[in-house]
Amino acid sequence: MQASLMKQVKELNVRIVDLETRAFAASPRAPTASTRLESRIQELQSKLSLESKEKTDTVRAHRTAERDTKFQLAEAERQRFRLEEKVQEAETQVNEMRQSLDALQTSESNLQLAKRRAEREANDYKQRALKYVCFPPISDSVLTLRSLQLGA
Repeated sequence: MQASLMKQVKELNVRIVDLETRAFAASPRAPTASTRLESRIQELQSKLSLESKEKTDTVRAHRTAERDTKFQLAEAERQRFRLEEKVQEAETQVNEMRQSLDALQTSESNLQLAKRRAEREANDYKQRALKYVCFPPISDSVLTLRSLQLGA
C-alpha cells in the first residue's frame, strides 16, 4: 500500500509540474518577458549582421585601395624608368653634339690656319712677281707699302 501511495504522490507531482507549466505559458506576464528577450536577441543579431557587413565593406574597400595603390606605384615606377631612359638618351645626344662641336671647331681653326697660310703665300708670290717685273729695283719700304695697299 505504501508503494501505491508513493506512486500516487509521484503522479500528482508530475501533474502539478504540468499544470504549472501550462499556467506559466498561459499567463500574460511570461510571454512579455520572453517577447522582450526575443526582441533583444533579434536586435543584437541585426547589429551583429550590420557590423559584419560594415567590416566586409571596409575590408573590400581596403583591398581595393591597396590594389589601386600598388597599380599607381607600379605605374610610377614604369614612368620613372621611361624618364631615366629619356634622360640617358638626351645625355648621349648632348655628348654627341659636344663632340661634333669640338670637331667643327677644330676644323674651323684648321681652315683659318690654312687661310692665313694661303694669304701669306699669296703675298709672297705677289712680292716675288713684283720683283721679277721689269721695273727698277724698289726699296723694301715701298714694297711693304704696296703690299699693304694690295692686301687692303
